[in-house]
Amino acid sequence: MVDTWPRLSGGTLTAGVTWLQVAFSEPVTGGDVAGNFQLQSLGPDNLLGTADDIIFPLTASYSGMTATLAFTTLPESVYRLTVKDNIADTSANRLDGDANGTAGGSWIREFVVVPGELGMSARLRCSPP
Repeated sequence: MVDTWPRLSGGTLTAGVTWLQVAFSEPVTGGDVAGNFQLQSLGPDNLLGTADDIIFPLTASYSGMTATLAFTTLPESVYRLTVKDNIADTSANRLDGDANGTAGGSWIREFVVVPGELGMSARLRCSPP
């Protein structure tokens, strides 16, 4: 993953988001498999990465070099989007999501959904090895 649009470096998205686009730097396999992505939010303990996290069901489609993830409206909360390293380029090189220079490692981005206009969306960029 090399970039996000809108840039999530500020860590926020507007409430009402119902889809995200993940853009890859080259064609990939697995970009249309919902199980290769996970969108989760805080559970009752208010910590990400624990057993009570809320997992949002999503669908995935892929065209060109872009995966589109669709889900129900995201309410205000803290979220984690994971792009799993099951995704590979057409030469079977797995995603280097953790950017350590070797294939493998999921790409993870945490962000906060804040009040705002409904229907806002995000476009994320990622780069396979």
